[in-house]
Amino acid sequence: MNGHASQVDQIEKAPEKPSRASFSRSWLVLELVTLALTGLFLYSFLIRQQYRDVPMETIISAVSEGEGLTAMINEDRAGLRRCYGLDAGATEGFYFCRSSSNMEADELLIVKAADEAAAKALVPAAQARLDALHESFDHYGVSEVSKRNKAILAVRGQYLFFAVSDSAGDWEARFLREVAE
Repeated sequence: MNGHASQVDQIEKAPEKPSRASFSRSWLVLELVTLALTGLFLYSFLIRQQYRDVPMETIISAVSEGEGLTAMINEDRAGLRRCYGLDAGATEGFYFCRSSSNMEADELLIVKAADEAAAKALVPAAQARLDALHESFDHYGVSEVSKRNKAILAVRGQYLFFAVSDSAGDWEARFLREVAE
């Protein structure tokens, strides 16, 4: 029997199958990780920036205190239609001013639309205006080209914000102080 016992000792034991308990623990960890990632995604989706419905007069007052607007002229409905092809009656309000000199590209447009989708629908008009400014100042006015390259075109909730100026960042900051929650 001693010989038989030594042969059995020499035979390698087959690897053990994972127990049902370790399999369940692995599955539980996978489920918890998936749940945590889903929760993180939903949290980031739900906390995206929100914007308040603010009267245009309030926005205009805040933005017009910024630098660079003193040498600009306020445009009316006709100017909005001429430069952007937009009908002011289709908006909840707008503020449009541009440089009093045809040799400068400075411009500011803030449009309050009915909702975010309506504001997004205005982007092509603002982009076309930016392209037109690019064409106008491309061959001369190097300083105006650099302003154009720093242009800000953004939809913030129900608002379209478009600015071409060295002061565009300041104007946007003043605008956001009024509308961001």
